[in-house]
Amino acid sequence: MIVRKRCPHTGVVNFYFDSEPYLPVGSVSLCGTSAQNSSYTWRSYGDDFDADALTAGRARDARTAERNLLDSLAHLTRVPEAALAI
Repeated sequence: MIVRKRCPHTGVVNFYFDSEPYLPVGSVSLCGTSAQNSSYTWRSYGDDFDADALTAGRARDARTAERNLLDSLAHLTRVPEAALAI
């Protein structure tokens, strides 16, 4: 399960797995200062397992950015245990 927390100071929304609440696996932040030119940037952290996975992007609204991030993170929950071994 993925938990989201918004920083009250920066407005950045960080996403965490509930099993590791202090290590973010992704974030969504507002970019731009004017209403016409602003967009949201999403970033996925921890995509070392799949080099072809999309790890960042931009969207016009926060809901789309969050959906894109969650789609990107979905493959992390399906990574086989053998791939996680160091």
